[in-house]
Amino acid sequence: MAALFGTGALGVFARLAGSGLEADIDHNASQWPGTQAEVSIAADPSDPAVVLAAAMSLSDGRILAMSSRDGGETWTRVPVPLGEGSSLDNDPMVAFDSRGAAYLARVPAGSGGTGIDVVRSPDGGRTWESAVRVAGLDRNDKVALAVDDEAASPYRDRVYVAWKWPRGGVFVSRSLDSGQTFSQPQLVEQAVVTGLDLAVGGDGTVYLAFHDNPRRSIRVMRSRDGGETFEPSVVAAAVHASWDLVPPSHCIRPVIVHASVSVDRSGGPRRGAVYAAWADYPPGVGPEQCPSTCGAPAVCAPDVYFSRSDDGGVSWSDPAPVDDERGSEVDRYHSWIRVDRSNGAVSVAYKDSRNDPTRAGADVYMRQSNDGGATWEPALRLSSATSRTTSLIQCGDYQGVAAEGGYTYVAWADYRQNPTQGEIYVRRFVAPFATFDRGEVNRVSRERPPPRIHR
Repeated sequence: MAALFGTGALGVFARLAGSGLEADIDHNASQWPGTQAEVSIAADPSDPAVVLAAAMSLSDGRILAMSSRDGGETWTRVPVPLGEGSSLDNDPMVAFDSRGAAYLARVPAGSGGTGIDVVRSPDGGRTWESAVRVAGLDRNDKVALAVDDEAASPYRDRVYVAWKWPRGGVFVSRSLDSGQTFSQPQLVEQAVVTGLDLAVGGDGTVYLAFHDNPRRSIRVMRSRDGGETFEPSVVAAAVHASWDLVPPSHCIRPVIVHASVSVDRSGGPRRGAVYAAWADYPPGVGPEQCPSTCGAPAVCAPDVYFSRSDDGGVSWSDPAPVDDERGSEVDRYHSWIRVDRSNGAVSVAYKDSRNDPTRAGADVYMRQSNDGGATWEPALRLSSATSRTTSLIQCGDYQGVAAEGGYTYVAWADYRQNPTQGEIYVRRFVAPFATFDRGEVNRVSRERPPPRIHR
């Protein structure tokens, strides 16, 4: 791989036997006082060595922005100023546009309630402009963010934000001017939702995925007119759990059922395929057997599932586990899915308790598929140490994955140093680049130049 990526700033990669991937060590990206959790990560599509991660920081209530310009080797840390009227900013989500500007969506929380705002960074997260309020201090929660970063899209660089209202309702807003202003919030679904996510396809179609608790289903809806209107949601999969899951390693703060979604934007044979991933109990196990408290029966072992749509989100394949090794004995949760547009590889990262016989500790694992989920590469352990925590925040509600240009970055809350203080760790993987010709995989390219390294 030295001929492709070089050495020096990008480091020396160690071959993982049988994986087809290259890996470096996991890095502590936060190194910040107090606890950080609920991390999102994105890579610049014009230069995948530029990476931005953001997490809520409980020490001072601000969002901590962690940026790297050398593929995750080193990190610059900047606390983002608090949102207006906020004492604790929550639920950060980050994305880049096609020109390299970064965006951060969050939920400012104060005495008046919780709102939604978006902050823009022109330099990948090192400096931040003034926040733009999207929704006022009401009872808003769990924001999702996506930017149409396809240069050929009719809706290039539109910014989309979605969030839920806890008592019922999914809202969407969009910006047509690179985050300077946003449209009035639009109620797109009358649903009682836990986790949600947004993705944009290569043709500009916007996909919104969420878990609807009363209807016990993972649902996906789409917009084919740049976010002006959304079609009714369809069921991607039935859900066996209720609101949450209670693995021993994360039962003080139960794990919400959180849907994530991604689209294949490559030039390969599965271009346009839509993927969703979530954690759930196995068939036959439900909330009747699994109370939302620590000490749930051993049968309450959640797993990570995925489904694929080949017709633009209209119909979905039967749910299948991403990792079935010791499925009834191992807890898997906090899944996140992303598809690399350079090669169509599907990456799913998740928490996994296989290394602790008591299931009280968890690591982060990832699996990749190069054939649309028909088969998967062996599961790869990303965390170099197992986390065990008794913190009330634990690892929050989600972790993050970014995939661009053959680079896959996974970010998570980690408690290896202190069981009561979470830190954000990131691990990077590099895979051989695939080139596509006339919709078919042609060959593995060893000619593509490496991402730029900024100093």
